[in-house]
Amino acid sequence: MSLTELEQWELKLRKALDNVDAELEKRFSDKIARHPCRPPAGTTSSTKSDGLFSVVSAFSLGLTTGSGPGYTISIRVSSLMPLTDDEHESILSAAAILIPEALATAFPCRSFTLERIGDNFRLTGDLSL
Repeated sequence: MSLTELEQWELKLRKALDNVDAELEKRFSDKIARHPCRPPAGTTSSTKSDGLFSVVSAFSLGLTTGSGPGYTISIRVSSLMPLTDDEHESILSAAAILIPEALATAFPCRSFTLERIGDNFRLTGDLSL
C-alpha cells in the first residue's frame, strides 16, 4: 500500500526531526544523564522512545495563535537530573539552529518560519502537499 501525500509529508518531517534529535544527542548526551529507564539512543524503532531527547511535532490549525496552520515542535529531555537554566537554554538554542537546517534538507525550495514560543517552536509556512 502506498502512502498518501500527507503521510509522505509527515514522514519527511519526522525524519528531519529525527536528525535534530540525533544531533542533540551528540552534543549533550555526555553532559546530561539519560533517564535510567529509557533505552539508549538508536536502540528502538523510534527516536521518540529512546535516548536523552524526544523531538516531537503536532499539527495545529493555529486558530488561537493568529499565525495559521502549522506544527508545534517540542524538545523533551528524559533525565532525572534537573537542568540548569543555562543547559535548558543551550538545548533550545541549538534546536533553533538545527531545525531550520534539517527542514531545508528535507523540504528544499520551501519557505518556513520557525518561531520560538517559550520552550516550544511554531513551524509555519509552505505546508502544501
